[in-house]
Amino acid sequence: MCNRIVKEVIATLHLENGEVFLLSAGRRYCIARTDGRVEIEEKQVQVARLGTL
Repeated sequence: MCNRIVKEVIATLHLENGEVFLLSAGRRYCIARTDGRVEIEEKQVQVARLGTL
């Protein structure tokens, strides 16, 4: 049996001057500042079925 996995990046978001906040008791706290990117991937897995090769 052989499983086939295909991964493809379908979108990339570039972040500049990003901030991550924590909400607690109605207050907002900045816990990180960052630059970076987010990649959105599509993943397909093909699995062999009984009776097929």
